[in-house]
Order: sequence, then C-alpha cells, then structure tokens
Amino acid sequence: MNGNDESLIEPLEHLASQEETVIRDQAIQSLCKVIEKRPALATDHLVPALLRLSLKMDFFTARVSACALLPLAYRHVKDDQKTVLRKTFTTLCADETPMVRRAAAHKMRDFVHECSKEDLLTDLIT
Repeated sequence: MNGNDESLIEPLEHLASQEETVIRDQAIQSLCKVIEKRPALATDHLVPALLRLSLKMDFFTARVSACALLPLAYRHVKDDQKTVLRKTFTTLCADETPMVRRAAAHKMRDFVHECSKEDLLTDLIT
C-alpha cells in the first residue's frame, strides 16, 4: 500500500472479529503479511488491535483471532509489551469459552517458541 500499511490494520481487525471463519482466517493472514512486511507496525498498531480483540466479550470469535495473532506480535515487540502479551495469553488460555481455550492451545507451541525460558518459568508455568 505504498507505505500506508498501517491503514489496513483497523479494517482487518474488524474482519478478524467476524463470525464467518473464512473471513476471520483471511483477515488474520492479511494482518500477518502486513506485519511481516513492516515489523515496526507491531508495537504501535498490531498490539493495540490484538488487545482490543482479546477483550471483546460479545462473541468469542474476536478472542480466537487474538490467539492467532499472539505469536507474531510477541516476536516483533519490545520487552514491556511482551509482559502484557504473556498475561493476555494466560487469560485466553483460561477463557470461559471452550473455542477460545482450544485456539490458545493450538497456538501454544508457536507462542512458547517465541518466549524466553525465564519468561516461561515466571509467567506461564505456575
């Protein structure tokens, strides 16, 4: 998008919270492509979008999408945001909705791979 990739994140966030799986999955793939192309956008744009998705309680699909975005976001952010993302991940793992817990479990391997051993021991293994 000629240097305006950040303008894609908001509409893709909206699509990532939709009920239709195909739409949601494509939005996640597109968000991943944007961040892989411009990793600097993760800190200021992807993480806030991910946190908004993880807090939406009206329907579980947004939280499922947040699970899918966590490993990528974690890879590209600074340490202060990594703490928030680890807490978000543990919250999603304990979500009341089985589909969200399943999505978190499905992405656990990728997420844990991005975490340091120390962070795993202090924040994720309790």
